Amino acid sequence: MRDARNALGLSQSALAEGTCSRSYIAGLESGNIRPTAENLSCC
Repeated sequence: MRDARNALGLSQSALAEGTCSRSYIAGLESGNIRPTAENLSCC
């Protein structure tokens, strides 16, 4: 996910804007958060 985000030139904050928190994106990228179907519906 980080590579795709960086390839698009987006910051974590820009990717999260209007959908979820920057910390949620960071957690996904680090592997500390495993997405669920419910979580993915907001992003």
